[in-house]
Amino acid sequence: MSRRFVAVVVAALAIAAGCSAGGDISDAVEGTASGYLDPAYRSATADLTSLPQAVGDACASREEASLDAARARWTATQETWKNTQAGWFGPTTMDRYDSTIGYEPTNEEGIEQTLASDAPIDETYVREALPTTQQGLGAIEYILFSDEPLDDRRCEYVTAVTAAVADDGAVLSEAWFESWEGGSAYLDRFRGTGEPAMDADEALADQVGGIVEVLKLLTLQQLGRELGITAPAPVPGAFPEGAAQYGLGSLLAQIDGVAAAYGSDPESSIAGAVGSRSEEVDAAISGDLAAARRLVETLVSEQGSFSMATALAERVPVLEELYEILANLRRTFETDVVSLLDLALGFSDTDGDTG
Repeated sequence: MSRRFVAVVVAALAIAAGCSAGGDISDAVEGTASGYLDPAYRSATADLTSLPQAVGDACASREEASLDAARARWTATQETWKNTQAGWFGPTTMDRYDSTIGYEPTNEEGIEQTLASDAPIDETYVREALPTTQQGLGAIEYILFSDEPLDDRRCEYVTAVTAAVADDGAVLSEAWFESWEGGSAYLDRFRGTGEPAMDADEALADQVGGIVEVLKLLTLQQLGRELGITAPAPVPGAFPEGAAQYGLGSLLAQIDGVAAAYGSDPESSIAGAVGSRSEEVDAAISGDLAAARRLVETLVSEQGSFSMATALAERVPVLEELYEILANLRRTFETDVVSLLDLALGFSDTDGDTG
C-alpha cells in the first residue's frame, strides 16, 4: 500500500468523521511564523546589513586578516540567506529580492568585463546598469574569494554591490516585520493578525509551496541535471558553486530551512498537522530530512571542505543517494502533505518534469 494511498484515506476519514483541519492549520501557521520565518528572516537580514562594515574594513586595510574576516562574514550571510529559501514568498519574491540578493549562477565573466570598463561603479550603477547575474551575494563572493588582489577597482565594485545588498536586506526586514506596501508587516498578514489578513489555508499553502520549490530546485534543476538524472547527460555547473567553494554549506542551510519550516512541535507546526492525520507520512518526512543532512555532513567531514566540486569529482554515488532522498521528499510534500492538509498550491514551470 503506497504512502500516497494511506494519506488520501486518512484525510478522507478525518473529513467523514467531521474532523476539520481548521484548528491545527491555524496552529501550524503560527508555529511556522514564530519557529521558522521570524528567526530565519531576522538572522538573514541582520547579516545582510552587516556586510558593508566587513567589506569596508577589508578594502581599507587590504590585509589578509581583514579579508579573512570579510570572507567569514560572507559565509555566515550566505548560510542564513539560504536558510530562508523555504520561505521565499510574499515580499521576498514579489519584490524580487530573491534575485537581487542571491541570483545564481553569477556571471563572473561579466563582472570582469565591468571591472575592465571605465564606468564609475556606485550603488546607483549597480541597480540601473548591472544585471542580477553581476549583483548580490554571488558577486561579493567572486571578488572576496578571488585570487586577484583587492585593488581600488575591485573594491569600488564590491563596495557598491555590498551597499545594494545591505539596503535590500534593510527594506526586506521592514517588509516582513514592520510594514509592506502601506499595510501591515507581511509576517503579521501571514499570521492572520495584520491587514490585509491571510486565510490560514492560504498562508500554509504558501509555506508548503516554498518548501516544494526548494526541493524542486535542488532535484529537478540542480543536482538532478548535474548528475544526469533529470537531463539526458550530466550538465556541469548545474549545481551553482562560486569561488568560495561553499556548495555543500549552502545545501546544508537549505535542508535546515526546510526542516525548520516543517517543524517538529506536535501542537503547532506543519509536522504536527501532518502527524495528526498520518504518523507514517510525518515519520517518513522527518526521517528523510535527517538522512539528507547526515549525508551532507558526512561528505563535508570526509572531504574536510564544503566543496560541491570535490564531491562531484569523488563521491557521485553519495550525491545520487542524496538526490533520491530529496526527490522523495519533494514527492511526499507535493502529494501526501498537500492531500492531507487539503491545500491548493500554485505550481512553477518545473511541474511535469521527471525525477
